[in-house]
Amino acid sequence: MVVCAIVLTQILVGGQVTGMHAALAYGTDPLRFDGELMPQWPTTSAEAIHVSHRLLAGVVAVAVLALAWAVVRCHRRSSAALHPGTRIAAVLLSVAMLGQIALGFANMWLLLPPEIVTAHLAVASWVWTSAAALAVLLNLVPVSTGTSACREGG
Repeated sequence: MVVCAIVLTQILVGGQVTGMHAALAYGTDPLRFDGELMPQWPTTSAEAIHVSHRLLAGVVAVAVLALAWAVVRCHRRSSAALHPGTRIAAVLLSVAMLGQIALGFANMWLLLPPEIVTAHLAVASWVWTSAAALAVLLNLVPVSTGTSACREGG
């Protein structure tokens, strides 16, 4: 559920980036802020929301990949501990999230072409749907079954 909350927050912040036309507030290099690894203190609201969106994207990536790793690892230890679709949902969530990051980079590098902007917005819904589906699947298994089988030795 935490991953769902983080993903939803990122989508809301992304909506603000779009609404404020802040996508290029720090130039076109997605790995730097006007040539700097970390930005100076933002001086405009567009810069602040842009920085928030980029930094939160890193948090989302770490959270999603950590969750997917845990699901796949648990599935390998005891596939009976998880719903059969859980591992697939975790992989799909990871793929969607990585695709979303790639589209975000492409938006900056290519100066916001409408096709890439639209794809970035559409894939955000795929990331959200995947996160929600995974949360549902993880909650279909009784806690006692999933917890003991997945936490042994780890």
